Amino acid sequence: MTEVVENPLLEGLRMRRPPEPCALTIFGASGDLTQRKVMPALYALAFRHLLPESFGVVGVSRTEMTTDDFRERMRQAVIEHARDEFRQDVWERLADGLHYVAANFGIEGGEDELVAALTDLDEMHVTAGKRVYYLAVAPEAFDDIVTAMGRRRAA
Repeated sequence: MTEVVENPLLEGLRMRRPPEPCALTIFGASGDLTQRKVMPALYALAFRHLLPESFGVVGVSRTEMTTDDFRERMRQAVIEHARDEFRQDVWERLADGLHYVAANFGIEGGEDELVAALTDLDEMHVTAGKRVYYLAVAPEAFDDIVTAMGRRRAA
């Protein structure tokens, strides 16, 4: 009879209950922190099936690019920086929920496109309006982002 020895390092990765649907908004999505740390971490969670079934990401920054451009940049970031092997099936599952919005929160109405993207994400991925916000930006940008989020009608 073979004895099964459990790895105590994996204990924290066991799900006690399925994660609830949510949308993750990453401010500063075109930056180095997102590419080197945030996206590889999300990929690791997807790799281990630890993300909610209904999950989406809206990347936000001032850099003009399309959602397809954003997905390709994040794909390259995962290939370069993730600790787990790159698997196309895992990437496709994660990339399906990736969306991008170029926005400037220093101007009035700069949040409007983000509000629309989050509303669309709620409908597409059934995230039920549950949101997580990650500010991968310089501290000087916090005030503009938080002020703009306070003005939002669908936050």
